[in-house]
Amino acid sequence: MSLASEENVIKSDKGSMKKSKIQLSSFLESTGSVGDNLLEASVFSNSLKRKYTDDSDSVGGTYKKEEFDSSFCVSPWEYRRLKADLMESQAQRIKLEDRIDQLHKKNKETVIFFDKEKSEMKIQLESNRNTIKDLEFRLNKIRKREMECREELNERNKVSELMKLKLGEKIIKLEAENGDLKLKVNKLDSDHDESVFKFHEEIRNLKNENEKFQLMVAEKETVLANMNVKLSSALDNSKKYEEVQNQLYIAQLKIKELECEKEEFKEAKSVTMALSEKALRVPELEKELNDKKQQISNLKQFLNNNIMLEEMVHDLKTKLAAVEGKEIEVPNLKAKIVQLESELEKWISIATDFTNEPSRETLRDYIELLQRKELTNSLEINCLGGNIKTSESKLMSLQHELESSKTHNSKLQSNLQKLKIEVQLLRKKTVLISRERDSYRQQLDLYERDLTLTGLPIENPTNDTVNQMRSRLQNLEISLGEYRKHIEALESQLKEYQEEEPCENIEKICKLKEEVKNLVDANRILRQQKDELEQKLETRAARGEFLMPDTKILHFRNNPTFEAEKKQLEDMNQLREECDRLRARVKLLESGEIMDITQKVSEDVKNFSSQKTIELEKELQSANLKMQRLKEVFKKTSQDFRDVSYMLLGYRIDLASNSKLYKLYNMYSTSPMDFLMFQQTKKGTMEMLGTTFAESMPKLVDEYLHKGNSIPAFLSAVTLELYGLSAQSDDDNDMEEDVVITNNVDEEGEDDDDDEEEEDESEAEKNSERRVKSRRNSIEAIEID
Repeated sequence: MSLASEENVIKSDKGSMKKSKIQLSSFLESTGSVGDNLLEASVFSNSLKRKYTDDSDSVGGTYKKEEFDSSFCVSPWEYRRLKADLMESQAQRIKLEDRIDQLHKKNKETVIFFDKEKSEMKIQLESNRNTIKDLEFRLNKIRKREMECREELNERNKVSELMKLKLGEKIIKLEAENGDLKLKVNKLDSDHDESVFKFHEEIRNLKNENEKFQLMVAEKETVLANMNVKLSSALDNSKKYEEVQNQLYIAQLKIKELECEKEEFKEAKSVTMALSEKALRVPELEKELNDKKQQISNLKQFLNNNIMLEEMVHDLKTKLAAVEGKEIEVPNLKAKIVQLESELEKWISIATDFTNEPSRETLRDYIELLQRKELTNSLEINCLGGNIKTSESKLMSLQHELESSKTHNSKLQSNLQKLKIEVQLLRKKTVLISRERDSYRQQLDLYERDLTLTGLPIENPTNDTVNQMRSRLQNLEISLGEYRKHIEALESQLKEYQEEEPCENIEKICKLKEEVKNLVDANRILRQQKDELEQKLETRAARGEFLMPDTKILHFRNNPTFEAEKKQLEDMNQLREECDRLRARVKLLESGEIMDITQKVSEDVKNFSSQKTIELEKELQSANLKMQRLKEVFKKTSQDFRDVSYMLLGYRIDLASNSKLYKLYNMYSTSPMDFLMFQQTKKGTMEMLGTTFAESMPKLVDEYLHKGNSIPAFLSAVTLELYGLSAQSDDDNDMEEDVVITNNVDEEGEDDDDDEEEEDESEAEKNSERRVKSRRNSIEAIEID
């Protein structure tokens, strides 16, 4: 019975050993990470089993052979040995089971840890994507705000132009009233001494204005220096922002590298799980895990720092935008202040002609005095009527004096003819001055277009541009000095004529004074226009904008926006390649191919991308050919249509930058600044905007636009008026040539001067024609672009 029980115990031990072996083999297949100790244990268990089976077989054989032999018995030494072997095998089995449980626990912990890391990384990715979406949303908001601000600017500019029109009409009315008052004053104030005194006061005012102009130039130079300092600070801030962006880009690259390393680590983990020899590297892997944990914590800190930097950048952007808005408002406010001061000075100068202390009350008192003088003059006229009756008796005695005065009158008539000839010469000179004014305007327009077409960096003006502006200012000051010399010569001639015959030539002197005043006013207007253009250039240089309709904007090759778009395209291509590679890997894993996955994936991606690129290149070439042909056909048809409409209707239509503003240039207009501006409203109707050319024709505007509400009739009336003016100018030129021929006999020296002036006129006309041609060519080139 003892032997049978021992055999049963041995068989149960054998069964338990087989179960433990089966569990070990299943564990090896599932995890693939069994060490050398397990292999040694299995070998040892097998050796034990073989020894035990040999012994048991021998014992069992003897037992079966001598089953009914009661005299057979087992030796105690073998029984002890077998019992010891059983105890050792049970102890080893218990150790192996404990080891297996520990490995199971570690495997579960690693799986849980990696799942947690996966979820955290996914959350971080989603948060990064959300932040990117938020930033894109903010960018879109900022762009919309910029568009709204530009639209508000355009609307305010339109309102300011309408205000200018209204103020211009008021100024014209006031000037008409002022002219009436001046005529009355000239009739009443016939004394020569007072006129000379006023003339000297005007000269002093001109000198004071010249000094003010020089002070304004110095102030503008200081403003330019301040703007340069602000530009340098803004450039430094932009450089800092670019450095922060570069650091951000480097951090993103590091994150991508770490993600790649994580994927490689996962692949290495799968390989280590497949190989049984790497089970001993568990502590090393734990160390690497700790390192990776530290790296992940560092990355988290880096991401937090990155978010802080982005917030800092956003704050800096808002501050920059606020500073730029203030800088944009400053020149506009200064320009408004200058305009208001100039208007005040004009009114004060007009008032100082009549009173020493200009104010409302003094002007009212002055007007009342004039009315009283008119009453007294009417009474004196009545008294003089009675005196005339008494003086008729004296006429007989004065007849002899009349005969002597007739001879004197003939002399005066000869002098009058000379004065008429001089007036005609002065008119010719005024025509020359007006043409020179137009040429200067053309030079200013060409200067603005040269700035845009040659691609000068307006945003940060260099020393060359400042020197050019100063040289241009010096040339204008020289021309102003020449005009002043010419005015002084005219004043000296007037004084000579006044000394010869002061009483009879007062009316002529007044006319000459009015002409001189007109010239001075024209000179002032030109100077104001020059100042306004300089202010516009400064404001546009500060803003970085140049919104002329005939300009061409040039971009740098190494533009930061272009580089950012390039980087974005490269990142998109890299992400697409990664997506294709991961898709190919998933397909291979689903198909069951595990060996050499990376090589197969790269080969599949290369083949797929090469085929796709070839097809896309072919499609691109065909699309580009179609676009080129369509562009050529469209250019030909549009150019033919523009030429035909210009020849038939007499107007060239140009689109402005907003694509809702239309400029109309007439065929018979002399200067390029003579154009009409129309705008299309939201309802689809057309509205005319205010321009200098439209302001010069108030009668036509009232008749055809305000009363008749007909734009085509207005345009046809403008063409007829310009055609008549061109014909009159040709006739006037012929008359002036005839007058010059008649005066050649009496004044040969003056005729030489006139010939020189005519040569200058012809040269100026040729230069203006050349400039107009070059301007038209540049406009056509811009339209073609």
